Amino acid sequence: MFLLVAALLKASDGGNSGLYSPSLKVLATYVEFIVGALLLLNWLPFFSWVLSCSLFFVFVIFSFKISISEYSDCGCFGFVKMNPFFTVLLDVFALSLLGIAKPQYALQNPKQTVVFVVIFSGGFLFSAFQLNGKNGDDLVAILNGSQVYITPTLVDLGPNSAGDLRVIRINVINRSDQCARLIGGSVSCKCTVLKDLPVTLPPASKKEIEIELLVKGDPGYFVFQYELFTDVKNEEKFTVSSPEIY
Repeated sequence: MFLLVAALLKASDGGNSGLYSPSLKVLATYVEFIVGALLLLNWLPFFSWVLSCSLFFVFVIFSFKISISEYSDCGCFGFVKMNPFFTVLLDVFALSLLGIAKPQYALQNPKQTVVFVVIFSGGFLFSAFQLNGKNGDDLVAILNGSQVYITPTLVDLGPNSAGDLRVIRINVINRSDQCARLIGGSVSCKCTVLKDLPVTLPPASKKEIEIELLVKGDPGYFVFQYELFTDVKNEEKFTVSSPEIY
């Protein structure tokens, strides 16, 4: 039930925590739902147990990484905010319960069980890191049939100091056989994306755009979103998320 609830919370949250790319969020939602359903219905008990152990092992790694980065929310439960340290403890507790409730095959074949868990954990980790970057953006664009898209959609700025001026570089990619024109971007007291715009992208090309961010305000964890606008039909707006701490 825990995995199913987590999957439903992610699916119902249309926002972006700024910690994960959209492609990784989609992958995590589907995997949690599938594994949770297998466990709830008791289908393929050994296989579902191995998947669960591998999944929670990966969760521990990600939650611990987020917790030592000083973020106040792990982003694991959609709009429900949860401290990453508590999430680490929750994942370790779930792993402990899985270790106690081993299926019969795992008890009889401990070496093979360890091999399976290691293989699936490695697969989940590799997929997660790949989808949380450029490869994930490319895959989502292809699956959505997008002809023009940006990458990366997520840029982690890490710790900063008030008054810092940060420059984020993103690529706008035109996969179509026609020219695409970027006509502008969002402007606020903290950021601007108008420096390189407007610009025309030839067919099958890409253009690097700079976003300038001035760090200001009270200390804490923030997620800023910047928008680019284009004249391409059905793809008039793109969003970049940048989490930062100061």
